[in-house]
This record gives sequence, C-alpha cells and structure tokens, in this order.
Amino acid sequence: MGLDTRIYCRTLDGKVPALRDALPGVVEVDLRFACPQGATHEVDNPWRYYDEHYERGPWPKISAVLSALLAAPNVETVWYMPDIAVDEPGGDRPFTADRLRQLDQHHAARLRAAGAPEGM
Repeated sequence: MGLDTRIYCRTLDGKVPALRDALPGVVEVDLRFACPQGATHEVDNPWRYYDEHYERGPWPKISAVLSALLAAPNVETVWYMPDIAVDEPGGDRPFTADRLRQLDQHHAARLRAAGAPEGM
C-alpha cells in the first residue's frame, strides 16, 4: 500500500487539455468520486506519489505531465496530490509552476546527493 498520484485539471472550454498528445490518458472527471471542486479532467496514471517527504513516484514523468498541463492554453487550474488528499481539508489546493520548480529542484538535489552526474 502507499500513496498514489492524482492529477486533475480544469479547462476553460470543457475540452481535453490542448497538449493532450504529451499526456497519458486524460478522462473527464467522474463526479461520483472525490475530486477537487471544479475539476473537469483527470490524468489517468499508474504512478506512486512524489514530494519532498514521500519520494516514491517517477518524478521526471510526473513533472513532464504537470509541465504540459500548466502550459496548455485551455487549462485554467491544475491539481497534483496523493490519492488520500482529495478528501482532506485543503487537499485540493491548486498546483503552481512555483511548486513544480520546488519539486524539480528537490529531485535534482536528491540525484546529486546519490552521486548522479551533473546534468542528469
């Protein structure tokens, strides 16, 4: 058991994100299940969650998907969270480009500490 990744977005036009070719399967949100208020789509993925305190998921893949969503012209809001956070108070805070940079820097520092060559 453990934490799984949940990625949601809200598009301005209700259509799939404009950069969907760069994403794994994007599906409309099933409102029967917990999701951030206002989310229109979920990125279907098999990944474990990743952050500074839970370094399990494949951060480069997760980061690429989040970057594509944040850059999509028709995406208004992005959410990235562990599967349990959807039901937690404040668990549906929007994900920002600043937070993406923080996690990218954390991942890079972790790789350097493990002896990965510079530029990896």
